[in-house]
Order: sequence, then C-alpha cells, then structure tokens
Amino acid sequence: MSIGAGTVGPSTETETKAEVVAVYVYAGDVIVERGLRAFIDGCDRLVAVADPDRAAVAVIAIDRIDDQLSRLIDAVQRNGRPKVVAVVAEVDDEALLVGASAGLSGVVRRRDGEALLLAAIESAARGDAAFPADLVGRLVSRLAVERVPGPTRRHAVESPGLNEREMGVLRLLADGLDTSDIAERLCYSERTIKGIIHDVTTRFHLKNRSHAVAYAVRAGLI
Repeated sequence: MSIGAGTVGPSTETETKAEVVAVYVYAGDVIVERGLRAFIDGCDRLVAVADPDRAAVAVIAIDRIDDQLSRLIDAVQRNGRPKVVAVVAEVDDEALLVGASAGLSGVVRRRDGEALLLAAIESAARGDAAFPADLVGRLVSRLAVERVPGPTRRHAVESPGLNEREMGVLRLLADGLDTSDIAERLCYSERTIKGIIHDVTTRFHLKNRSHAVAYAVRAGLI
C-alpha cells in the first residue's frame, strides 16, 4: 500500500506496548496530508499533534528535497527537535546528502509504503537515521570510486580528526544500522556508541547523526 492511500491494519499485542510517538504532519497537498493523518490515526504507536513543539517527529510531505524543505525544517525545529522525516515523490543521491545536511533524520519515498514510514518515524524518535538503503549504498560506492588517491586522500583522513573507531561507527550508520546494531557489531555498549556519535556531532557542529554521515562522506572519510 502506498503512503496516503489509507490506514494500516490493526497492531499486534506486542506492538501496542511500544512507546507512542507524537507526530506533527505538514504537507502542501491536502490529499497527501489527509492520507498521512489517516495513517497516524490508524496506528496505535503514533499520535497526531497540531503543534510541532509537542512532537517527537515531524513528517513533511514534499515533492523533492530542495531549499523549500530546508526552510520548512528551520520552521518546525527548535534546537534539533522535533526530528524530521521527509516523505518525497523522488530522491536521488545528491538530494539525500542535501537533506542530511539540512537536518533530516529520515527519508521515505511515497511508493515505499506505510510500514517503512512507520519504521522511519520510530527510528527518528529514537535518534537514529532512516534513509533508503539502496541510495545510501550507491552513494557511498560512487564516492569511493570518485575519491582521488594519494596525498589528498591521506590528508582527508588525517586532518578532520576522526579516529578509526569514530569512522567505523559512521560507516555502519551509513549502512543503515541503528545504535543497538552498531553496538553489537563493534562489541561496545549502546551508551558508548551514542557517546561517540554525540562527540562527533558536537566537535564538527553537525545537526544530527545523518548530518555526520553526510559530512564524513563528503570529506572522503568513509
């Protein structure tokens, strides 16, 4: 089922025990907005709120990631809250980087469906990033091919001050893993992984972990 086409089915008993996420919705298209609100109203793990200051996550439905989306993010966010998930008609590699740099915590294509939108909202509420895995993988692979070998590459690794552990965490974030998965993969506590991500975002004045991944990719660090 595509996003905006209807509501989700009844949740299982396990799902009802999950923490309810307050969601603010903005859409320029009234039909899309009604579909998103119907989806939220039909899911007992989400609750719609009219004020973005009361929301854990803001869902912004827009055709593409561009300057308008950046302005909308600035309008709804205060000190990085709420986290923002964009529902877009289409997105490419470059737009994904632009969105991450603008402060997006997640991107879902309209055709992806409601299950992926729910997963992105809950990931954003936990402080994790949720981007289409096919785009992230293709972007990292493309940038790896485009990197210039030799002194330029060595300088990129050495100069910004990311150590191997930090780069390892960013690589796994770029692969779409959340903090618990990264902790298990690297044999650290989840608290340690969150601390590493916080240190990186603070040191480089980054908006969130997705912005940190975008920064590292652009700098040729991962």
